[in-house]
Amino acid sequence: MHPPVDFAARLRHLRLKRKLTMRALASSVGVSAPSIFQWEHGTHARPDHLKALAEALLVSPSYFYLEDGSEDAQEHCLDEAIADARALISSRTGLPLEATDIRITACSNLLKRSRR
Repeated sequence: MHPPVDFAARLRHLRLKRKLTMRALASSVGVSAPSIFQWEHGTHARPDHLKALAEALLVSPSYFYLEDGSEDAQEHCLDEAIADARALISSRTGLPLEATDIRITACSNLLKRSRR
């Protein structure tokens, strides 16, 4: 499955996938909920906000502008699945997200190497 094609669609897709409201995402990014709404409807975020959005949504800033179907987009799908796994493990075990990162990062690196 490839990510949506444009910035607005990718932003909305990730926000909904992470089960975040516009208000919750806005709070994480340091902007207002109307800013999130505007970005999801075609206005592009400034570079500093783009970086904060990427961090809040667990993606790299470049994800928002990848060509659909590119190798980078396919790599991102794997990165997104890994981010989802981290969040799931953390929520099911009750451990902080950081506590799961060392083990998962090792597995992630092995998977990425096997894809090349």
